[in-house]
Amino acid sequence: MIESRKEEFIQLYEKYRNERGTIATSDEVFMEMLNLFIISTKVSDKKRTARLILKTKPSMSGNPLWSFIDEDELNRVIKPKAP
Repeated sequence: MIESRKEEFIQLYEKYRNERGTIATSDEVFMEMLNLFIISTKVSDKKRTARLILKTKPSMSGNPLWSFIDEDELNRVIKPKAP
């Protein structure tokens, strides 16, 4: 998640949460994945979510929500630097 855009995403997510329907679209599922990455406190949860987000790149990179993603951060979460 691009740190400077985190608050903007959270506001967008709150608006979405209040308006969402009963059947999720692919955009809504993607938004939930981004939110899970932000709110995850366990390293294993962050890694799992980062992998899922990166797996969606071929189909979601054209999505406006992709602009909130910092791919370098996701890769660092998945493969942290060795000490």
